[in-house]
Amino acid sequence: MGSRGQICEGGYLTQGIPAQAGVCPEGGGCYGSVSGQAVCVPAAGVDAATPGVDRIQTHAWEQGAISSHPKLRDSPEPYVTRPEYDPASLGRPIAIARSERHWTNDGVAIFAGGAVGTAGTATSGSVGASYQFPPHLVPSAVTITSTNEFVLVTLWNTEEIRGELAVLSVLSVRGRPRPRLRGGTTACSTPAACAS
Repeated sequence: MGSRGQICEGGYLTQGIPAQAGVCPEGGGCYGSVSGQAVCVPAAGVDAATPGVDRIQTHAWEQGAISSHPKLRDSPEPYVTRPEYDPASLGRPIAIARSERHWTNDGVAIFAGGAVGTAGTATSGSVGASYQFPPHLVPSAVTITSTNEFVLVTLWNTEEIRGELAVLSVLSVRGRPRPRLRGGTTACSTPAACAS
């Protein structure tokens, strides 16, 4: 047992990070955490071994100890190493989004190579989802509607030289939103055209 702020040597989620409240656990017992993805451009460049998406833990509680110290959980993010994601064609990661209002286990990431893919958490149980835009549609931003119904991706159409908005629907599996991406794009010649 140790004092608040001590680097924990035991436990599952708090191993190697400081406890901000309570004492460090000795192992076992009740625990929980909050985790998500961080996108980056690795110093060595983007390739199959370093796709630029890692999973981090941002908050953990275990046997009365609480820590809000970031901790790297997986590098790279396990979802981007799945067979349906080809890291060589993904390109650098651009952004990742989660709904801020409703419970969201999976984030949705966009990549320079035109791919949209999901990334989950250790307990999301997601099967993952991916979508590939045609080469002339370059994604620039992503967001998710407040209750996870739709993924919105802004695109630059390099053939028509205009902005477009892709709307991808999110399928609910067993009553919980789990990304399964389907959609299309809407051309916008002006911001007002997209607002209508």
